[in-house]
Amino acid sequence: MSFPTPPPEGPEFNLPSGDSVPEPTTPVEPPAPPVPPEPPVPPAPPVPPAPPTAPPVGPPSYPGGGDGAGAPVPYRAGGVNIGEAFSWSMAVLQKNLGVLIGLAAIPAVINFLTSFVQRNNNGQNNPGAIALILLFLLSVLSFLATVGLYRAALKRTQGEAPRFDMLMSSENLVPFIITSIVMGLCIALGLLALCIGALIVSVLLIFAPWHSLDTGAGVGEAFSKSFKQVTGNLGAVILLILIVIAGGLISICTCGIGTFFVTPFMALITAHVYRQVNAQAIAPA
Repeated sequence: MSFPTPPPEGPEFNLPSGDSVPEPTTPVEPPAPPVPPEPPVPPAPPVPPAPPTAPPVGPPSYPGGGDGAGAPVPYRAGGVNIGEAFSWSMAVLQKNLGVLIGLAAIPAVINFLTSFVQRNNNGQNNPGAIALILLFLLSVLSFLATVGLYRAALKRTQGEAPRFDMLMSSENLVPFIITSIVMGLCIALGLLALCIGALIVSVLLIFAPWHSLDTGAGVGEAFSKSFKQVTGNLGAVILLILIVIAGGLISICTCGIGTFFVTPFMALITAHVYRQVNAQAIAPA
């Protein structure tokens, strides 16, 4: 006689027929939270601009003066001071006496030779070709020597000491020659108006050759600038002309000896006034 097998201990599992036991599933990890963006880097504070550089104390200076010192140079806002030009010219003449007298002596000696040749040919109806050629050459040499003196005066206003080699420089020589020739023709035409026209032209165009020698300006530009500067400073220009006339009288009264001093002085004072009417810097004496 058999007995039924007792059921197993523990809970009963009733699985539906035909179903398999489900496999355990791996838990899905939740997605990682988004990485927050990095906070923007704040812009650097603007660099404050550098404070403006204080202007140099005193006026600017040229590389060197006529006496070798680089002293400060005054700048002008306009206007003409004849007294200052006179004092400056006297001081420069004293400091550079030897060179300036030498520069003035060269055209003076040439002019003396020219007068000598002319006197020897005055009694001849037909002067020889040699005499004419000699007179022409002497006139050219005198003109070039005078240009060298003017150039030395202009350079001195810029702080450069006068030198004898300035006589040989060809800087702006052609514009100066052309302007001088045209100015001479205008003065000659002015003689037709009872000399009054020649006097007016001479005054109004007094700075024209200086413009051409200094900057190489053409005839039209030199004439235009000189006309404006003379009419804008007429009183000072007339005073300058009176000083030049007085210098000529001194040369005559001293039998030409004063020419060696008067000629460079007149070149210096005219160059100084030329710088003033152009409102340009002038090197100290």
